Amino acid sequence: MGSTIVLTGTLAAGQTYVLADNDANAEILALANQVSNSSFFNGDDAIVLRKSGAVVDSLGQVGVDPGSQWGSGDLSTQDNTLRRDPAHLIGDSVIDDEVTLDTWQGFAKDDFSDLGQFNAEPTDPTEPVTLVCNDPSTAIHAIQGQTDTSPLNGQLVEVEAIVTSNQEAGLKGLFVQMADNEVDGDPLTSEGVFVYTGSATGYLAGDRIRIQAKVKEYNGLTELTDVAAHILCDSAQAMPTAAIVTLPIDETSDLEAFEGMRVSFSHNLTVNEVYNLGRYGELLLGSQRHYIGTQVAALAAMHWR
Repeated sequence: MGSTIVLTGTLAAGQTYVLADNDANAEILALANQVSNSSFFNGDDAIVLRKSGAVVDSLGQVGVDPGSQWGSGDLSTQDNTLRRDPAHLIGDSVIDDEVTLDTWQGFAKDDFSDLGQFNAEPTDPTEPVTLVCNDPSTAIHAIQGQTDTSPLNGQLVEVEAIVTSNQEAGLKGLFVQMADNEVDGDPLTSEGVFVYTGSATGYLAGDRIRIQAKVKEYNGLTELTDVAAHILCDSAQAMPTAAIVTLPIDETSDLEAFEGMRVSFSHNLTVNEVYNLGRYGELLLGSQRHYIGTQVAALAAMHWR
């Protein structure tokens, strides 16, 4: 069931109108003409703009579930920013035709630098970033720190490390980890981190790469995002040694020291949940089968109220 947001006001030719979710960040809310707490776009929805009942524009295909998004890669409706191509400003008034995004341009997630501007002049180009392999860089263990939140959160850093897994097809990023001879030996700090690239880089597991990016906390995960530059420093490097994890643990926070790293378990694991397997490729594993109370005893026997 869709939601309807009633827009208010009158626009002159060339004017813009910014509609924002009430939970958007402060920078977006400051530009908003209208704020709503209705269900907003989630990547796989169809959006229809109407005036007096007539369709003015649309995005997506009404009545069709595309899975997780319309389009693919940089030009998709999930975790990306889309702008209408200035050369194709005529709206799509057919709401049930097959979706093509060839009249849109794709940009990085959360890029709203020209939000609210119509045919905005392009911003001045920034100086290209020059990265030099083997120059001094920030170690991943310094980024991760000994607590849940990075001590460098929000800072721009340069990291040089080995790609342990390319997950750009699904998670749109890479896992990188310090080489064995570069670790700090502190059992409380992780030597790996996830890099959100947003698009394909072509790097392979075993590539040593150098990245300039910003440290960010995302849903409890320390990651590198807003990648400004990246280069390949070497190929076919030895994989960093996997950290040994022993279960059970006292607190889930104990796993923070392994965030983003290659890990290995010295004992068999039991699958306890597969709810997110088809969504995020996640399994809930344990040292043994974990039951909820009602699986092993009747409610009356447990004196539940």
